[in-house]
Amino acid sequence: MAIQEIMSRIDRIDQLIKMKATGPPEELAERLDISKRQVYRYLEMIKNQGREIKYEPLRRSYTYKE
Repeated sequence: MAIQEIMSRIDRIDQLIKMKATGPPEELAERLDISKRQVYRYLEMIKNQGREIKYEPLRRSYTYKE
């Protein structure tokens, strides 16, 4: 997989997190046409950049801890 594709997906996930519109992992995976396992890998990459992410069940979305 090309670095540009990885960075593009990370950017897209970042945008969705900021909008609090990721949906649950299954929906996010479907939206990005990737596996649920890949979703978790991308979220881990974002966390490794120093961002704190949490899943809010009531919103059904990942959000950044503020």
